[in-house]
Amino acid sequence: MNNKISKLTLIFSLTFMFTLNVNAQCNDDELNNWAEKVNIEFKEEVETKDYNPEFAYVLLMSPYNDKITMKATDDYSDDFYTIEYDDYYKTNAIGSYVHFEEKTYTIRFYGNEKSTCNGELLREIEYKVPSYNQYALTDFCQQEENKNQDICKMNTDTSKITEEDFNKKADVIDEKNKETNIFEKIIKFIIKYWYYVVIPFVIVAAIYYYKVSAYKKEQDKK
Repeated sequence: MNNKISKLTLIFSLTFMFTLNVNAQCNDDELNNWAEKVNIEFKEEVETKDYNPEFAYVLLMSPYNDKITMKATDDYSDDFYTIEYDDYYKTNAIGSYVHFEEKTYTIRFYGNEKSTCNGELLREIEYKVPSYNQYALTDFCQQEENKNQDICKMNTDTSKITEEDFNKKADVIDEKNKETNIFEKIIKFIIKYWYYVVIPFVIVAAIYYYKVSAYKKEQDKK
């Protein structure tokens, strides 16, 4: 009987410890609010004069919080890994090379030793990145004015867009670009040569005003 009671007590204790760890809750409102609002931003890596990227894209955790430890896993990883701080982006970042299938990330946010919730899980987010956009390297998408078009972005899912559909969308965008370019040229011309338009208008208006005033004065004298 005593053995049974001891076993039941042990089982109860272990169950309580396990439940406590899994369901541990952080009472820090500041950290909880941050966890609710944390944003994951996809950013395509672009080489610049001052920056030579290592990856095809990065996922940026925003805003940065030094009281948080971040861990992630994905379809190509066997276990969770720590999301390190990136000096260039000034926040925690995950870097990835090009992948031709959808990639799913599971990202966890924990309080760390700087917080009052050290080791406690605050939130878990699943974030999916579509397969590499097969049209991103086309001549159309490589043009500077088209790089930011949705259909040209690296993380746009174009798996169901045929080449014919893509060409139709590209034609529509080209037409809009032409209209925009014409409008911009007109505005630039007006800005550059405004005095050729304004000065004659002012002179004509002044002459008209003078004639109208002179006519009214003559009528008043009668």
